[in-house]
Amino acid sequence: MDPDAVTARTKAVGHPATSMLIMMDIEDEETNFSSTFPAGDGAVGLQQLVSVVMLRITLPPFYPSRQQEDDSIPSVSLEFHYASDAAFQAKADKPVETLVNLDEQKLLDGLKLQFEQTQPEFALYEVCVTWLTEHFYEYCKWNMSHPLLQSASS
Repeated sequence: MDPDAVTARTKAVGHPATSMLIMMDIEDEETNFSSTFPAGDGAVGLQQLVSVVMLRITLPPFYPSRQQEDDSIPSVSLEFHYASDAAFQAKADKPVETLVNLDEQKLLDGLKLQFEQTQPEFALYEVCVTWLTEHFYEYCKWNMSHPLLQSASS
């Protein structure tokens, strides 16, 4: 569809782009990422790494119309991320710190590539849940300044 027609239609209707937040817990089952810090000889170790991820998905106009340009894929931004041991209990008066550092740009590039490969299908669940659950920890590195990891590695 002509970009001017899309702009005119969007202005006439006056609606912003359709956007949604997806929040999910991603357990470390596929990669066994947390096995590098196992419990042993009195050390606490990590029981199960769990990450909370919140993505904002913004759909282009008329998505997933088959008449769209190839670059008309959803835009994705990472709104929030936190990783912790599933058994961890934070005290209300203490700040919490994530156990992993996430390479956000590489993750977003990976999501974009997955959307491009599934065009023109409506693949929000497949990309944002299935693919992300299977590949999330590939974009993570341990936050070695975290006290739990410092005690587990010594």
